[in-house]
Amino acid sequence: MRQPSFRIAHLISCVRVLTGSYDDTAKLWDATTGREALTLKGHTDDVTSVAFAPDGKRVLTGSKDGTARLWDATTGREGLTFRGHTEPVCAVAFAPGGEQMLTGSFDDSAKLWDATTGQVVVTLKGHTDDVKAVAFAPDGQRVLTGSGDRTAKLWDAATGREVLTLKGHRRGVSGVAFAPDGQQVLTGSFDGTARLWRSHPEAGAVPEARAAQAK
Repeated sequence: MRQPSFRIAHLISCVRVLTGSYDDTAKLWDATTGREALTLKGHTDDVTSVAFAPDGKRVLTGSKDGTARLWDATTGREGLTFRGHTEPVCAVAFAPGGEQMLTGSFDDSAKLWDATTGQVVVTLKGHTDDVKAVAFAPDGQRVLTGSGDRTAKLWDAATGREVLTLKGHRRGVSGVAFAPDGQQVLTGSFDGTARLWRSHPEAGAVPEARAAQAK
């Protein structure tokens, strides 16, 4: 029986699609024909998250085996393996320039990695439950994490300092994203709502949030 796809990503040009699956693999597909182009084998458990590098030449996968892996998007050759999380990796993202990567894990932390050396740049600690979603700001200077603890957090990407905690969801935060200008962030939650927040509130101000209820 075919195993279901777990996560999906696509290039902006819509030339290729990337999927991760419960069969421990990721696959690259031709978006025009629907044909399988490459199978990425190396993980030893479910592939929970996938992402394309900004230039489309590399792909990143995260897995329940506790690692993230970097692959050549043309040949399918495995490059670096990122080890450091003590629990499954459930979210991955590339920095806008592709020089760094971000992972979120069931170990309640997120990690910034050097995409060339595979070394941890900084570990982001502050959540009290799984880090289920991660994103870079468009300028790469901040990162956003969403967690099962019902919060999202903004962090300084250079220092790892927590900048802001966004509270309001009644259940875990399952998705996060920055607006193109970086001035607002969007969070989605298992509570059935999505919330829009200011990402640069004044000192001491409570961030404004607008909620949309899923139908």
